[in-house]
Amino acid sequence: MCETSARRRSSWTDAQLAAQPFAADVIRTPQGCGIDIYAAGIDAQVANGIPKWRRVPFCGGTTAYTLSILEAVCSTFRHRLRITADDRQLEDTFMMLAVCNGQQYGGGYCAAPHASMTDGLLDVVLLRPVPRLKLPGLLGSYKKGEHLSEGDTVTEKFAPYMTFFRTGSIDIEVLDGNPLITTLDGECSPQLRMHAEIAHSAVRILLPPELAANANKTPALQAMGE
Repeated sequence: MCETSARRRSSWTDAQLAAQPFAADVIRTPQGCGIDIYAAGIDAQVANGIPKWRRVPFCGGTTAYTLSILEAVCSTFRHRLRITADDRQLEDTFMMLAVCNGQQYGGGYCAAPHASMTDGLLDVVLLRPVPRLKLPGLLGSYKKGEHLSEGDTVTEKFAPYMTFFRTGSIDIEVLDGNPLITTLDGECSPQLRMHAEIAHSAVRILLPPELAANANKTPALQAMGE
């Protein structure tokens, strides 16, 4: 028993000493820096509700996230927003937005299936209000990343509701006076304005050699915000 534990400690020590640095982008916001996803709207309301559901027995991980979603969609949740990114400006009503450096959050929900933590760009997903009867089916597909095709085109069933683009920075202004609940890698706060910009290769993360070589092609970093 003691010999087995000693071998494990030695193996962990060897792996740490052999670790190699991986340069990753960071999301810079007025609320601080994050590495995964900066979200607002119903998604952030969901994140804000997760701790409550995790206190319920047998409601960890994806279960807590799903229950928080159901609670959020039963409320009225939409905001009139003005969104500015590069030479693009949108003014519309949205129920959710996600500004993504990583791919996954919320117990495995794949908001940005083709996002890269090394490309110097943010993947922006905007969702206009969806009829409640259609929302459960769309959420199931959204969790699997089926809202975007391989060419980053919004898929047919999401097309009436979703907008997707990439940018180096984005500004979001609330026009209806009701603060957005925002979440930056799980840290929630109400805001009337959002700003996010990419800080390219701003952080070095030590990874085992076999992961460092292909870190951007594996879930090693993409699940950091879950």
